[in-house]
Amino acid sequence: AVRIFAPQKGARPEDIPVLARRLAGLDLPGGPHTGAAGGLGAKLLSLGATLVDGGERMLDVLGFDVACRGCAAVITGEGRLDGTSLEGKLPVVVARKARHHGLRVLGHFGCRGDGWQQAAALFDEVAFECD
Repeated sequence: AVRIFAPQKGARPEDIPVLARRLAGLDLPGGPHTGAAGGLGAKLLSLGATLVDGGERMLDVLGFDVACRGCAAVITGEGRLDGTSLEGKLPVVVARKARHHGLRVLGHFGCRGDGWQQAAALFDEVAFECD
């Protein structure tokens, strides 16, 4: 997780081995959703919490399906679009739900990373601030 997500969060290349060693020294549960939000899921799971898909849950709480009624398009985005975006990150969850409602989906992202093309295919248009 460190090697994939730490650079997205601003870690320098020389920080990666140190962060990986520190993470390896922790006794945290693994599995789906445990790495989200900086590993918050793993911490909560170790305290007895039940983990659910955060993107789907968030959209349900916010009433996304009702909010889509009468809309022509949805705009969503995040700091970086890459292959990991397909692993349940909110902009992809939003894109899939919006498509289910027949809406156009516009994505606005800071940067693109490895695998961005596959994730971008879920959007009608994508814009990036940097390369």
